[in-house]
Amino acid sequence: DELAELLGRIVEASLDAADPPGSWALSRCHNLAPGEDAAALAKIDQYLDDLNAFRDDAHLASFAAYEISGHGWELFSEIWKGEVNTAAEMAEKTAHRGHDQAAYAAALDDLAARGWVTVNDDGTARLTAAGSIVRENAEKQTDRYFFRPWLVLNRAEQEQLLQLLTAADEQLVQLAEPAPSLP
Repeated sequence: DELAELLGRIVEASLDAADPPGSWALSRCHNLAPGEDAAALAKIDQYLDDLNAFRDDAHLASFAAYEISGHGWELFSEIWKGEVNTAAEMAEKTAHRGHDQAAYAAALDDLAARGWVTVNDDGTARLTAAGSIVRENAEKQTDRYFFRPWLVLNRAEQEQLLQLLTAADEQLVQLAEPAPSLP
């Protein structure tokens, strides 16, 4: 109950977030929230989904200033993380998104024109120093947007939240472990 109450306060503060980042994704996700009489675990599950949606709001707001397409930013992010380095790899990895290799190739050209990546003759891309700075700055801004509503909790409540989340994580790990077999 304590964990649900603390997370609920953060979610409520996030729903009231100024623009940027706003709370478009959070508002839609929160529409699925169980009622006030729901069990604490159901509320916690929803609040974690809500916070994930608000993280999306914060991330979208942080890269909006760069005037880049969503799929271009996603490609940039995947290159930054070292997950892909060609338009073809990105198209294959994210086929469910509906962008083909040509769309990612155009996005890669845009990233190169911005100086955020360099593209080798074989079509492989790597992040430049300037690109790394842009991406790291966007992550820092995302964190600022995301964690601002958490200030609704005082220091003691923040520490209590950390303890409760840590305990919940440990309990879930234990539940996921296979039961020891009998000799």
